Amino acid sequence: MKISIMGAGAVGSYIGHKLAQIRVNATLIARGSHLETMQKHGLYLETNDGVKIVPVKATDSIESIKNSDLIIYTVKTYHNDDVAKQISKYINPYAKVLCLQNGITSWKDLENIIGKNTIIPGLIYIEAQMKKPGYVNQQGNVVDIVFGSIDSSQNDVVYKMSDIFSKAQIPFTETKNILSEIWKKWFFIAVLAGMTCAFNTNIKSVLANTQTHEILKQCMKEIEEIGIKKGYQNDSSITESIYQYLIDESDDLIASMKLDLDNKKEIEIDALSGAVIKLAEETKTDCPVNLDIYNRINILYNNYSQD
Repeated sequence: MKISIMGAGAVGSYIGHKLAQIRVNATLIARGSHLETMQKHGLYLETNDGVKIVPVKATDSIESIKNSDLIIYTVKTYHNDDVAKQISKYINPYAKVLCLQNGITSWKDLENIIGKNTIIPGLIYIEAQMKKPGYVNQQGNVVDIVFGSIDSSQNDVVYKMSDIFSKAQIPFTETKNILSEIWKKWFFIAVLAGMTCAFNTNIKSVLANTQTHEILKQCMKEIEEIGIKKGYQNDSSITESIYQYLIDESDDLIASMKLDLDNKKEIEIDALSGAVIKLAEETKTDCPVNLDIYNRINILYNNYSQD
């Protein structure tokens, strides 16, 4: 099986490194100094087990996907229109795309451009960041790629992908309820990224402060109401499990959007806090707390952009 990893930043590079260790035919599609470093010196991955370096195949050519059986898609959501259109030019008719983005409708947005039943919806739980070009740091105790086929035409690729992930020791979960799982992950990220960006701090500090802790609870209640109206959850059990996870893992949780905001990079606000506002409008849900979060982040981002 030939695999391409589209948008090999921290998450894509973590997967690429694991695949390279067992010599899977995988190509990382990246750009800039990260690409150049990987091509010249290989890819470093730092985990709780130490630091390993492996040589990897890396390119900036999207055309390189044309012979791939599977494309693992870890591109930032704000690049979707451009990148998806390019993929649609070169993807072979039998290939599938595993979408691991944060957005609640990302997989569907890709399907509308690339083709029906081409996209395998998925998500990834991981704390990973690029320490420097060619060097990825994976933190914490949780790594899990969750995915599930939505059409029988995807079953063969899903079976082969599961086998490869198992051999590469990449933790994964195959589920028949992938859309519900995507909601849970999006809910979690929308809260984590929204609160830490809006108040420009880490989640441990948010939880330690009485005022921001209460705001976090209100933020979650608003999203829960949307989820119930949309049919993604039936009660507060998902909300409670996310809340407890935020508490239990607060030492290690870092939202990639917070890192991007700190580094004055473009952020995925439209796929997260912006999507909360959009869903609130669709479901006629009053979300004053999430609207305030969205506005606070926009103010911070615009101020950074003008620096």
